[in-house]
This record gives sequence, C-alpha cells and structure tokens, in this order.
Amino acid sequence: MKTIIVLFHPNPENSIRNRQIQEQVQQLHNVTYHTISSTTIDSVSEQALLKQFDRIVFQYPIYWYNLPGCGQLYLDAVLDKNLFKNKKLKIIATTAAPRIVYKNKRNLLKFWE
Repeated sequence: MKTIIVLFHPNPENSIRNRQIQEQVQQLHNVTYHTISSTTIDSVSEQALLKQFDRIVFQYPIYWYNLPGCGQLYLDAVLDKNLFKNKKLKIIATTAAPRIVYKNKRNLLKFWE
C-alpha cells in the first residue's frame, strides 16, 4: 500500500514534534512525505499527486483547536468528493498542550464559555 503523508505547517523547520515524525517515517517503505507550508497551492498537481497513493495521511499541529491556515487553504483547493474513492484517510494531529487539555471534552468546551 502506497502512503503519502501531507504535512500542513507554516514553519516546518522549527517544528520539533513534526520533525520527529518525519524522521521516523523516512525509515518506512512505500511512504512519501510531502510538506505544505505556503498558501500558494496548485490544486491540479496536488490532486494528481494524491491520486497516486492508496492511503493519504494529513499531519498538522493543532492551532486554536484547528489546523493551520495553509492546511485549510489546501483542503479547500484540492479536495473533491471523488478524490478519496477507494482510499484510506488518516489524520495525525500534534499539539504542545498537555494531553489532559484534549482528553476531556469538558476542558475543550470551556474555551467557548
């Protein structure tokens, strides 16, 4: 199974946790690591790239309970309903906050009170 991991990060060279994941992934076979850090996205070439893979993994840091802006722009520009037919989709979300912040749903909702 061919896998692509698409990292959405505005400053990937300074991301400790995402770099650790990338270093581990580079040891695997049939896995391609693709970084999106810009807001300029060629949707046609990105769609063509994703179509080559059986499994698509989106990796990103959590920013204010969401993905970074470059990731949202990418998803808006690239995704369509046919892109994921017969493909597996996974998400890797990293955060600098302690686990307890995201583990308890009540803590997540406090932000909005």
